[in-house]
Amino acid sequence: NRPKARGKNKEFPVFTFVILFVFCILPLALSLLPVFAMDGKRFIEWNGEVIVINAGVNKAVQVNFPLQIQEVIKATEGLDVQIRDKTVFVKILATDLTDTQLFVSAQGVTYPVMVKISSEKNDFVINVVDMRNVIAQKAQEEQRLTRDIDPVTLIVAMARDEPLAGFSVTEKNQLLKRLNKKGLLESK
Repeated sequence: NRPKARGKNKEFPVFTFVILFVFCILPLALSLLPVFAMDGKRFIEWNGEVIVINAGVNKAVQVNFPLQIQEVIKATEGLDVQIRDKTVFVKILATDLTDTQLFVSAQGVTYPVMVKISSEKNDFVINVVDMRNVIAQKAQEEQRLTRDIDPVTLIVAMARDEPLAGFSVTEKNQLLKRLNKKGLLESK
């Protein structure tokens, strides 16, 4: 004796809600998460020009510099500036403040910083990368990699199946590239 299909099924509304939630509401909510998580964080490749900060009134902005901060010189008292190691926290206190400039001094380098009041798209975290240091490190790495290799050292390394000293491109824990006995480059 099977029950007839005319009666209301109590599981149908719950099942419909679960399907609606899983296929409609959950993907929409998950698609909005990265927007909120990444909003307000910027990376600046600095090569000498002025660093612009967009800040709201009474909202702190964290600026991370590549070198240890020694001092900050500000042009007005309408800013609250705090220093912690390589980080400067900037907060606009006055609502009538126009664009103002800071000078951040760090181990022989002075970073000019322009603070602007912005009602929308405020910065929360800014990471400053000194491109002059990056370029100098790349040049030093290229110089190290292009040095002359002694043929005897190369033959000995190939016979022992050992990597050449300084042949790895990075200093990280990566497998070294080696030359096999046939003289071909292989990675292990």
